[in-house]
Amino acid sequence: CRLSPENPSIWKHQARLMEKTSASPAAMQSFYEQWIQQFSKNRDMKVEAQTRLLSLLQKKSDPGAEKLQQDIVREIVGNVLILASKPGRVRFLNSSKPKIGTRQKRSSNASSASSTTRAGAIFSIR
Repeated sequence: CRLSPENPSIWKHQARLMEKTSASPAAMQSFYEQWIQQFSKNRDMKVEAQTRLLSLLQKKSDPGAEKLQQDIVREIVGNVLILASKPGRVRFLNSSKPKIGTRQKRSSNASSASSTTRAGAIFSIR
């Protein structure tokens, strides 16, 4: 990571290498924190590092895991709102990937998942 700090592939490769060699939790935590700092303006890379760090903190029963989880949710919601504000509409219904489409009608079936519309995006809440 020191040779090419802006290259996401190198950070991901370093993480896999550290995981394979069973690096200490302290070393992994430090690495993930550096990754988050390095990619603070790249939301995808930042969330990936935060998610990896969250998993580590949860395994250690670290009390900081809850705050980190809230930070991740804020980052993801920020990504969704940015996407939703762009031309076209973003639809999230039973899919992990956004789909560009038109606004969906809300289901009248009371037992179906509730949905919320904001800035042209539909979020399915189960």
